[in-house]
Amino acid sequence: MLEELRKIQNEYLLLLKNILEEIKKDSLLDSLDLIQMFWIKNRNIIIMASDHLFKYHDTFFLTAATIFDVNDSDQNIFLVNSDYLIFDDPIPSYLTFITTKDVPKELFSNYLAKLEEVIKETIQDEIVLLEEKREFFFVLPLRYYKSNIDTDFDSIKVTKKVIQNFFSETITEEVLTKHQNIEKIINHEAISTIVLFDGDNPNESIDNRVNNYIKRNGDILPKNFSNIQTLYFALIGDFQQAFNVLEASLYFNVIPFFRSFTPYNNYYILAQTLEHNNDNLDEKRRIQNYVNKSFLGYLLYHEYYKRDVDISLSDLKQKAKNIDLKRRMRSIEPNEGGLVSVELYADEINRIIDELIK
Repeated sequence: MLEELRKIQNEYLLLLKNILEEIKKDSLLDSLDLIQMFWIKNRNIIIMASDHLFKYHDTFFLTAATIFDVNDSDQNIFLVNSDYLIFDDPIPSYLTFITTKDVPKELFSNYLAKLEEVIKETIQDEIVLLEEKREFFFVLPLRYYKSNIDTDFDSIKVTKKVIQNFFSETITEEVLTKHQNIEKIINHEAISTIVLFDGDNPNESIDNRVNNYIKRNGDILPKNFSNIQTLYFALIGDFQQAFNVLEASLYFNVIPFFRSFTPYNNYYILAQTLEHNNDNLDEKRRIQNYVNKSFLGYLLYHEYYKRDVDISLSDLKQKAKNIDLKRRMRSIEPNEGGLVSVELYADEINRIIDELIK
């Protein structure tokens, strides 16, 4: 199975190199069919790997990220804390989004133009990443796969139901376009449980929070959007992403890794909701287990990042082996029936990091 996965990685590397040369002359969208056909051809192998390989090991996938920055040594902590690590390739999903007829092109022209540039940069980054041939590391489009396996399921419809919980009025087209006072239609208790971006302050008024969001993302937002429209579409995008991550995680037997608190928090909220409403005890335990492992992975990265140390991957692997990092991380996972909290685990993780980097 590992050899088949490595073969797919080598073939994808060649495909991306060819595409990179072609997009210098032709449209980026001409590459869509090639990439879709490549992953469709290999879909059964990835599903087999999830059932016979990923399922029986701690297999993490770095998701809700555009790139795996090969120059960011802090990310090496992901590699030494997993049996297998997957970078959730966003390129097929991005290309599909650009070509979908459901997106009003004129309204989101700035975002679509930015996305084309992001795709080109991601192709270049993934070529570098695949050329390194890191052991037990794979580039696979898991969220894209899941969205194309269950095509009859309307995840947008489900996402909109979740988003409705953040508003005190039923959101309709008329409310989005005619309502002017965002403070009056917000469920303030619910909206205080999420962050719109890293650094967002849930204690501020929602009007200030949305204005700060616009300052950070104004180059890709429609110019004529009101604060209500901006918030609604931001929530749709964020929770659609979280829902796709949750589905891919459960379907492919992989644990999400997040570099940023915002997407982790959205994933956590959705996972809690799913776990709470699930009557299947085995599924409840599985969701709890994945959420807990995901949180501990995020906390490990976050605390390691704050140390500002520069350790090569080979040295970090040896240090992780010396302290048996994987076993140590598994030993602090909570028992059945509970979700982890920062207060309980931050100190223990920092003690592990102290031993790791000394």
